[in-house]
Parts: sequence; C-alpha cells; structure tokens
Amino acid sequence: MDFLRHLTITLAVLAMVVGCSYRHEKVAQFSGDSFSFASVQRFILQPKCMSCHTGPGSPQGVDLSSYQAVMGSHVVEPFKPDLSRLYDSVMAARMPKGQASLSPQLLDLIRVWIENGAQEGAAVTPLPEIEPTYVSIFQNIFEKRCNGCHNGAHPKTELDLRTYKSLMEFEGDIFKAVDPKDPDSSSLYLNLVNEIMPPSGPLEEKEINAVRDWILAGAKEKEKK
Repeated sequence: MDFLRHLTITLAVLAMVVGCSYRHEKVAQFSGDSFSFASVQRFILQPKCMSCHTGPGSPQGVDLSSYQAVMGSHVVEPFKPDLSRLYDSVMAARMPKGQASLSPQLLDLIRVWIENGAQEGAAVTPLPEIEPTYVSIFQNIFEKRCNGCHNGAHPKTELDLRTYKSLMEFEGDIFKAVDPKDPDSSSLYLNLVNEIMPPSGPLEEKEINAVRDWILAGAKEKEKK
C-alpha cells in the first residue's frame, strides 16, 4: 500500500508539472519586480548560498551577503548572464554545493535579473510570521504570491484561490486542492513542497510548513476561539 501511495503521489506531481508547464514557457509573463535582486537574495542567495559565501573569508573570495558584496566579488557581468560566474556555476549545477540543483524557475530568475542589468532594486523585507490558519495563509501567501494567476479569470488556471469555498471545492485529475488532514493527498501542498508553484520562485520553508500544518489540523476556514 505504501508503494502504491508513493507511486500515486509521484504520478500526480508529474501531472502537475506537465499541467503547469505553460506558466514557465515565457519569463516575460511575470512582472519585472519578480526578477529583482531582492528576489534573487530571498529565494536563492539567503537560503542556498550564504551559509558558505558570507564575509571576507568566503570560498574563492566570493561574498554573496549583500548586493555590494556580490558585485564586488566580480561574479556578475550586467546584461551578460553567460559571462557571469554566478549564473554559470548554478547553471552547470556546480553550486549550491551539497544541495539540489536550482529549479528552472530559479535559474530563470538569475538569468533575467542579469539580462536586465543586475540592478540592486529594493531591499528585502522580512517575511511576517505565518500562522497555520486559513486567514494567515490567505493574507500572506495567496494574496501576495498566488492570486495574480489563481483568480478565476485565467482559463488555464482552474484553481481559484480567492475564496475558501473555491479552494476547498477544487478537484484535480488525481487529488483535491486540499484534502483535510492529509497534505500528501493535497495538490496545493504538493505543488508548493515540490517547488512547482509559485512560478516566480518557491516559498520559504516556514510558509510551506504553515500550509502543511493547516491541512493536518483539518483545513478549517475559521479557528475556534
């Protein structure tokens, strides 16, 4: 039974990858803000690089702890990703060392940021605390990262995240969007934990954990007081 369940989940994830591939065909469909240094720092450098590449003693002298440090390490050639060591190292899967290779979405993020001049842009604002409740998840994740597409107006984006009712009523080819108390049978969670969604870059671990814990607790709309 465990094998069959694992096989079913694997097939479901593959189906979601195919079904969602249209979102990744053209990076131009995302706003320019999605490809800022703030996004590069938040989704790539902080979680995947800075445990090693921080400060003057960084390997090979490559300090990725800030925009100034990145540019001072001469690993980015503005407008020329193919001549940028940062892009080359992740594209060739030499980095991040000891971790999984970057997803196609994250590779696009670095490439497009460099192609557009590798500007500094706005500083990263810390994430608010995410609670495992529908209200917190809706305000901090769905509204900010998902509803640009999942708003009922896009025919290829059938999942509508504007309301609790539309979320809970959605059923895909294999799984429901949310199967209360079973995140491993919930396509919402599987899309997030497998970094299929959102297309602009994966959520942080604490955000994904909040979604998982909310589903495990029964995926209620309102918490009992």
